[in-house]
Amino acid sequence: MNSHINSDKNITNIIRNNSTRIFCVLFSIFFIFRILIYFETEYFVIWFDSAQFAATSLAPVWSNLFWSDGIPPLYPFFLKHFTSLSGNSVLPENSFLSLFSYNPTIIKGIEILDDYPYLLVKNNFDVISASLFQFVFSTLSCAIFAFSFSSIFKNTYIKLISATFILMLGMESSITLWDKHILTESISISLLFLTISFLIHIKYVAKNIIFLVLFLLILTGLSFIKITNNYLIVLLIPFIGFHFIKDNYNHSFNYALIFFTLLSLFTFNQYMLFSGDRSQVPMKDLISSRISSEGFEDIYNYFRTSGMPELPEEVIGKLWTANFEDYPELNDWWLTKSSKTYQKYLLTHPNYFFFRPFQKVNDYNTTVYNYLTPDLHFHEQVAPTKLQIIFTDTFLWIAFAALFLLSLLIFMRNKTIDIDNTLLPLFLLISGTALYLIIWHADEGELDRHLIQCAIMLRVAILMMFMSLVSSLVKNDIE
Repeated sequence: MNSHINSDKNITNIIRNNSTRIFCVLFSIFFIFRILIYFETEYFVIWFDSAQFAATSLAPVWSNLFWSDGIPPLYPFFLKHFTSLSGNSVLPENSFLSLFSYNPTIIKGIEILDDYPYLLVKNNFDVISASLFQFVFSTLSCAIFAFSFSSIFKNTYIKLISATFILMLGMESSITLWDKHILTESISISLLFLTISFLIHIKYVAKNIIFLVLFLLILTGLSFIKITNNYLIVLLIPFIGFHFIKDNYNHSFNYALIFFTLLSLFTFNQYMLFSGDRSQVPMKDLISSRISSEGFEDIYNYFRTSGMPELPEEVIGKLWTANFEDYPELNDWWLTKSSKTYQKYLLTHPNYFFFRPFQKVNDYNTTVYNYLTPDLHFHEQVAPTKLQIIFTDTFLWIAFAALFLLSLLIFMRNKTIDIDNTLLPLFLLISGTALYLIIWHADEGELDRHLIQCAIMLRVAILMMFMSLVSSLVKNDIE
């Protein structure tokens, strides 16, 4: 018996003493697999949003178009650094809405269709270099997140297991496929990983001016890369406020700087959200897919009683591509009142806001929980490497069951859990769920990519709670 115990202690000591080398091996394996996955993913993807980012990028940085056309400015700014010197430059068209007369395409290598949106991207930008940057940034941010996540725990085994879980998440095709999309998702997910890394250690970030500045820059980047991140920004305010109170009101200036940054970003993004041609698109998508569809008569009737002219028969269900200029009265109401009318409806109908996303009312309406496991191999793009472990419904059910059993066991043993390790996953669970509902109501088009960050937040929260509960049941490190 004693020899067995001594053997276990020896193994533990060996692992603990060589934990740095083991971490290096883990990260090396991760980097190798990410490189293989990237080069085995055959296609680049250019979407009509890519063309709009490209068109905005060609405008001067300090121009009104660059900042107030309803396009988050960070991705166009990013593309500016990959401008191609091709002699076949294509000038952007005036209207963003004109891009929607084209269909999206997949490009193999760099051969693309001779349509305006794709020529705009192909002839003006180095798509391959931009994609490689996204890949490198995504890989490094996931590695940093894995290291930060594992640093929560004091037991060497828990550290290694938790880092492995995050690295597995970072190798799933639901995340890696975005590296070859000329869209905001890859950089946005990377910034989300870095944001959570800083939130894990927020009490140290608030004390160190260098980390504080880096954190504020990452928050700014997260806000300026994707408009839907604006809701996450505002949800961070109570989380930061709790830590300020918990820190006994110390470092008031630093916390005030965080609050001011969050409020400024939220205000600016609200302005961007309702500016420019692009701000009309989500509402067009909503109305075309909801108020003129079976099961959504309540919204249609509300819009009609709020002054919306009757929809012409030829545009019902086709408002996405309808030329509103042919219907001046409808067009005028659309531009001036549709957005506020829909917001008022959501505020005055809480039952619809909270419960309709979970109800399937027709064959075309997709319930929000269908996006808990995003199917991101859309547009016929299939990566040869399909790693699906954490992004599965099975993972969610097993994880929730394990959390329940572990919570019960801790309660029975009267164990306590570090509130810092519990508050962040609770915040991610609550904010991730809130974002699911908000985004479902805000823009039904392309929900699989708009909700990917919510799915990541929920999985990170579950992993963090699971590892924290396991950690509370084991000793720190056997001496």
